[in-house]
Amino acid sequence: PLIYIGVCWAYVLRTNGGVLGALAGAVPLYELVCVGAAAGVSTAFGAPVGGVLFAVEELGSVRSLSQSALLLAFTGSFTASFMLKSWNLYGVNRLTFFALSTPTNSPAKEWGSADIFIFLILGIIGGLVGSLFIRFNLCVSKRRKKHVEKGQLWFLPARFQEWLIPFMPRCLLRSTSAGVQGTQEAAQGLLPPVLHVIEAMSVALVTSLMNYPFTRILSQPMVKVINGLFETCPNSLGSSLGLCDASTGSESHGFATSRELEASLLLAAAVRLLQTALTFGALIPSGLFIPSLYVGAAVGRTVGLRMLDMSLTATDQYLKSAVHPGVFAMVGAIAMLSGFARLLACQFWPLRTVSLVVIMLELTGELNYAVPFMCAVLAAKLVGDAFTVSIYDGHGALLGFANIEDPEEVRFSAQLSDVAVPLTDADIVDVSKPIRADSLIAASEVPQTSELQAPRTRPDVLVLVAGHGQKHVKVCGVVEKAKLLERLQRDRELASDSEVCRFVPNQSAESATDDSEIDLSDLVQTDIRRMLSSAPLLTAVCAFREYPDLHYCVCRCEVASSSSFTFSRCHPRIEVCLV
Repeated sequence: PLIYIGVCWAYVLRTNGGVLGALAGAVPLYELVCVGAAAGVSTAFGAPVGGVLFAVEELGSVRSLSQSALLLAFTGSFTASFMLKSWNLYGVNRLTFFALSTPTNSPAKEWGSADIFIFLILGIIGGLVGSLFIRFNLCVSKRRKKHVEKGQLWFLPARFQEWLIPFMPRCLLRSTSAGVQGTQEAAQGLLPPVLHVIEAMSVALVTSLMNYPFTRILSQPMVKVINGLFETCPNSLGSSLGLCDASTGSESHGFATSRELEASLLLAAAVRLLQTALTFGALIPSGLFIPSLYVGAAVGRTVGLRMLDMSLTATDQYLKSAVHPGVFAMVGAIAMLSGFARLLACQFWPLRTVSLVVIMLELTGELNYAVPFMCAVLAAKLVGDAFTVSIYDGHGALLGFANIEDPEEVRFSAQLSDVAVPLTDADIVDVSKPIRADSLIAASEVPQTSELQAPRTRPDVLVLVAGHGQKHVKVCGVVEKAKLLERLQRDRELASDSEVCRFVPNQSAESATDDSEIDLSDLVQTDIRRMLSSAPLLTAVCAFREYPDLHYCVCRCEVASSSSFTFSRCHPRIEVCLV
């Protein structure tokens, strides 16, 4: 919820009048939203770097963010974390949310190469459970939306509500006029605010009834339980939750490994999964990050206890693992978080998993587990995408929001090929072969077009290459056709049309005085740049501005000139790209 609160504050500052509104008016709204989201993540988890990455990955994929927006997001995230550190609300004088008592370089935290398979399995479990959660939650959300339109509660039978409505006060009912003259009113159900209040009260009642009778882990705050599941044993927090064994001895490892504890952990994970699936999307403060961490930590701790028993009883050294169950709890937590909150499935999805890993590293302060976290997140992401869409994409489609991600088959950014003129074989001159003047005259004739007509379909230059038609072609320069034609027509009286022309200065002293060739090397412009035709148009613009003497950029089969950019802006082929 703090992410949405930060975004709401950004909107208020942007639209409100006064001094704050005037200052915020200099920054676009979507950039302020990025700052608010970064500050929200930093406040919620004490993860300033993860907050900046989350905002950039989520909002930067929709619209490009300027350098000032990134700086403002960095400043907002830093300010939020600094205020948390200054106020010290929890009395622990730290930003790390789930700081552990055991040092990071402890031998009990060193994972081996064989443990990566268990981390991969936890990632697969996170993807499968996340897909199950998304499917069930979307079904509940669809049913809730359908019944709200009818003025009914989605979790009660329709006949029971129809029987109950006549006994409800009329101020809680919505009604429409009926009858011939419109004087009668027929009740159509409860008002939407009344439905939401009743649902919130029902959720509170059911949550209290499910949390307290079954297990002690469910009755404690989720943040405390997650921290206890991450911790090693012996530990006071783990002992208070029943996760540690109080017995002492030479063979005691400090962890409680009873079947009752494993069943209690799985029951707590199942109950919390059900509660999250029922409440996410309702008009009540129901988060997704902390519940998913809770479910994943419980499942990971159970797997860790099984691995601990296997290590104690296994005879094969390869099956023994020195990693304590708390490590598997951390990996299971981030795997479940990745399965629950897959951040928008699009062509940039590999970047969307970076913020999750960074947030988890900042939450725990365990830099030693960067590789296990990445393995679990990647596995959960791949498995989850194979079954369902992202939870955010699903709810966006349910609410009728348009998909604002750029489709892969549609391009809105201008490329150099949009303004470059295609080259034909007649526009390419191979300087490694003899060149006759008559062929150059024919290649230099370009149809004249006015500025009001379409752009040229033929370039106004000849591209000089060496080794045309071979695998490796060297671009030697370009020659403007107008200047070349003028030189050839001027020298036509002195030379025949079959005279050989030369564009490369002859370094031989014997042939330096040879008058049998027409020397055109002074017309060659060697200051050119080779670019890909798929390069952004901005790249060519920056190149022309950086080098004033540069007039042409040569692509594989196209050429672009600096003078063509001004005219190409009004050309309908790239009009959409430059607006």
